[in-house]
Amino acid sequence: MKMIIATAAYLFILSAVVAGVVDTSPPQNDNVAIAELSDQEQDIETTSVEMTSEKAEDEAAEQDAHEKAEQDAKKAEEESEQKAKEKAEAEKAAEEKRNAEAASALKAKAGAEANKTEKLENRIREIASEVWGDALIRVDYSDQGIQTRANIYFKLSDNFTKSMMISSAYLEILEVLEKTDSIQELDSISFGAQAEFIDQYGNDGMSSVLGLHFPKETRDKINFESIDYNNLPNLAEGVFIHPSF
Repeated sequence: MKMIIATAAYLFILSAVVAGVVDTSPPQNDNVAIAELSDQEQDIETTSVEMTSEKAEDEAAEQDAHEKAEQDAKKAEEESEQKAKEKAEAEKAAEEKRNAEAASALKAKAGAEANKTEKLENRIREIASEVWGDALIRVDYSDQGIQTRANIYFKLSDNFTKSMMISSAYLEILEVLEKTDSIQELDSISFGAQAEFIDQYGNDGMSSVLGLHFPKETRDKINFESIDYNNLPNLAEGVFIHPSF
């Protein structure tokens, strides 16, 4: 009986062992490997998606940076052009202002010179009028920028002898020379005396009888306190005396 029981127990154990050996259920390790492989594939796919997304973001960022750089360059170019334009306009305005100021200064200078010329001419005319009065014929004054000169024409007195008429003219000329001596701007002064003559046909008329020219260099040498007026023809340049005198 014990033997039968022991045999039965042995057979049960053997059956259990055989059943364990030929078990057809999938190994647990294989299932883990498959699961891990699936997870890796999912990780790879996720990584690929992430890389694609990052690349797209990088490209978008690069495009934005490129567009911004172009915009910045265009803006800088526009600002440079605007500055250049403003500079050109400022230079043009400054040049126009300088030209206007120069023109104004030139006009003022010309006006001052014209006024000065007019004053000098009037002064010489006043002096000549003081000396000759109604005998003064005219005063010609010229200022050519290089040289200023005055030409004074007058009539000889006709109530003296010819010698006295000429001497009187010398005395009058000396008086004018002395009164114009302070006018430093006057480079030269000339005197022309006229008198009435009867020509060979019996007709009378005014003719030149005396001409004396005095440059400034000569006038500056004259000592008006001691000079003999009869020596004026010896000091003058371009002397003319009518033969009848």
